[in-house]
Amino acid sequence: MTIKQRIFRTNSLMVLFSLVILLLIGGSMISIFKDRFLGWYSDNSKISEKYVDAYQKIENMDFSAGDWEQYAKAVRPYDFHLIVRDENGKEL
Repeated sequence: MTIKQRIFRTNSLMVLFSLVILLLIGGSMISIFKDRFLGWYSDNSKISEKYVDAYQKIENMDFSAGDWEQYAKAVRPYDFHLIVRDENGKEL
């Protein structure tokens, strides 16, 4: 085997090895991104059902009484927290 053939084979093997490593790194990055993004996306898509229920509940409330504690308790089962502040920033 001549020197040229040896150099060609070793260079080809190094390039092939580098491409395999690059594909493994890229595949793992895509896998990590996919798991995190799709997990986040599916978790947040479940919120919409509760959001619609809570929004309808809030729409039907009569806020003229000013009983904020009662209103906060009404939306708590939907994993929402009602915080009302006056113009000075104090919670009511």
